[in-house]
Amino acid sequence: MKNYLIVSILVSSLVGGEIRTLAADPEISNLRWIAEKVTGSHWGYVSLKEGSIEIKNDRLVSGDFIVDMKTIKVMDIKDSPWGKKLEAHLHSKDFFDTENHPEAHFSIHSV
Repeated sequence: MKNYLIVSILVSSLVGGEIRTLAADPEISNLRWIAEKVTGSHWGYVSLKEGSIEIKNDRLVSGDFIVDMKTIKVMDIKDSPWGKKLEAHLHSKDFFDTENHPEAHFSIHSV
């Protein structure tokens, strides 16, 4: 009896479950980034231009995002002159080169 129960649960989980697509609202959506180095770490936010995730059986299964790299902000030292200096460095050709690469794309293919 236990074997039949396990098989029926597996079969129902394979065929059941509708995939739902949820779109990000660019007006209120952003990503928090964290960068670590030997002497510490920094964090901040970058805005989404667009994005969506797919959910099946209340679990994330995939996602696609376009990030507006020109909006990258440093938050942990934002009131310090070092915060503005770090932001400028992140935008520069030495790092993300946001002038020539204003968008970043990333996808989630498996979780």
